[in-house]
Amino acid sequence: ADDSGAVYEETVPVEANEPDNIGAILLTFLRTALVGDAFSEETGTAQRVLDRRRLPDANPAAMIYECMVDSDWGKGGALSAMDSASYERCAAVLEAEGFGLTMLYTRQDTIESYVAEILDHIQGVQYQDPRTGLWTMDLIRDNYNVDDLLVLDPGNCDVDSLRTRGWGETVNHITVSYTDPVSGEEETVSAQNLSNIAIQGGRVSEARDYHGIRNPYLARLVANRDVASASRALTSVTISANRQASGLRPAGVFLL
Repeated sequence: ADDSGAVYEETVPVEANEPDNIGAILLTFLRTALVGDAFSEETGTAQRVLDRRRLPDANPAAMIYECMVDSDWGKGGALSAMDSASYERCAAVLEAEGFGLTMLYTRQDTIESYVAEILDHIQGVQYQDPRTGLWTMDLIRDNYNVDDLLVLDPGNCDVDSLRTRGWGETVNHITVSYTDPVSGEEETVSAQNLSNIAIQGGRVSEARDYHGIRNPYLARLVANRDVASASRALTSVTISANRQASGLRPAGVFLL
């Protein structure tokens, strides 16, 4: 799309026996493409028009679930060991975001590395819940109510260490690599934080690879997401808390 919001379209040749859902990855869990067929027939021709906003990529939560339970090429875990509801919740959020991926697993790497790469794309976490023992998935999102958060203070915790990174440790320009869905070639988009550039007196750049993304609009959103966190002077803290914090999990949120 350009600044006016117009959508670029491409035409590609189609063989007579080519399936309607070209490029769709169907999994045994949540068998659905994110937004259906990305192609529409062009009247009177053997061409179909590709709308890059509607690419039928796989839902990342479904991909991870399949990796965990598939007995042929995955880990072959038992369904009873999975908190399936948590994966379904994440799948619903990702579908609403239009966050689809297409990633080839060649078995040259471990399933754990493949899953970690998916989680890196979507800013998600997967862990065994210490209370239930089940594999659980969650997403790092700004979807909480501050009034409902646990408050950690001197009455229920001790701060062991606290450090705020300096501006010189931040990055203000990020280039994201993604995969063009037609050519299969690597493409890039960039995002920057102008305020941070002014503070540091110039660009501090970093490149990040998200080759599972085939959508330039999604790649741009991810670039903005990454530069938003990389360009801030965030604080890291180590806390020892009492059992009031026992309900916190990875990707959980609290007030300090």
